[in-house]
Amino acid sequence: MDASRIRRRIATLRERAGMSQAVVATALGFKDRQTVSAIEVGDRKVSAEELVKLADLFDVELSLFTDPYRVVDEASFSWRRNDIPETAIRQFEDKAKGWLALYRHLSRVAGEPVNSLVPNLDLSERSSFEDAAIEGESIASQFELGPIPAFALERVLDEKLNVLVLQVDAPKGLSGAACRLGGLNFVLVNREESAPRRAFNLAHELFHLATWERMTPEHIESVRIERRGKPRAEQLADNFASALLMPRPALEAVLTRRTRSESTNPTEWILQLANEIGVSGIAMKWRLVNLGLLARAQATRINDEHLRLDHDRIAEAQPLPFSQRFVARLHWGLENGHLTVRKAAQVMDMTIDDLQSLFEIHGMPVPFDL
Repeated sequence: MDASRIRRRIATLRERAGMSQAVVATALGFKDRQTVSAIEVGDRKVSAEELVKLADLFDVELSLFTDPYRVVDEASFSWRRNDIPETAIRQFEDKAKGWLALYRHLSRVAGEPVNSLVPNLDLSERSSFEDAAIEGESIASQFELGPIPAFALERVLDEKLNVLVLQVDAPKGLSGAACRLGGLNFVLVNREESAPRRAFNLAHELFHLATWERMTPEHIESVRIERRGKPRAEQLADNFASALLMPRPALEAVLTRRTRSESTNPTEWILQLANEIGVSGIAMKWRLVNLGLLARAQATRINDEHLRLDHDRIAEAQPLPFSQRFVARLHWGLENGHLTVRKAAQVMDMTIDDLQSLFEIHGMPVPFDL
């Protein structure tokens, strides 16, 4: 058994139950709370009998103390939603915790790094929108996102920042989430949404990962709140994402090819620019305003419904489920006997046939016999 995992989960479950160390000490028959403190900091091992008593005390399954494929309260999420009840989000979050725990545990077993390299941005709620935009442009330049950052962002997050991006089949109305599990960062993206929305969500969640300590995001945020009604942190995140995906040099290069004449319909012009750089029409409109390339008064006259994400959506291939990196790690775990097929199916919330299809879709040999 992993003694470190057990002691951490004892402390977590005790705090979640709102119990003091003294209360737990009494329940276990200890003379004082110092014994519980010694267990939680790793100076004393807990016996099997004591674990059984703790499971009863906290009203949890005994396996919760030891199962590496489960997450107690170690993970933090910030979800972006439209119209979906919180109960549905929490149910999906419970499923997602299994994916994150699986990847972290198998990576540790494989000796691979499980710490992300996301830079800490020097921003706070007192920062201006311009400050956030400057940081967005700086990240685009620093990590060489190229002429169309929307197309390169997922790869850069994976290869340079060790952030695992998972393309998932999320409930309708749930765009995705930024997630932290220890030192490892994840972004969950609803692969059913359009490419421009997925790119914007990636950039938005990167902001949260890079400012988590200074501006801890809400557990659940609404995408549809009007601009002025959004919390300050979300407005900063939007400005950061907009500038990262549409840095001035990249946008100016597109503008030289898409100059607007007086007779050009402004809505069509904005959509042409947006499609070329891989963003939504609405995001493009406000970026042009912020750069002084479109008058605010004219922008307010343009109907946002005509600029919605799917208005001029080009037929696109849906991204593969999860990611090549994630599925390869799962494949390695099964192939080397670090988890059973039954356990993998349970954690992934899939049937065994679904697991087979997942490996085949990613071009990998199925690592088990049916």
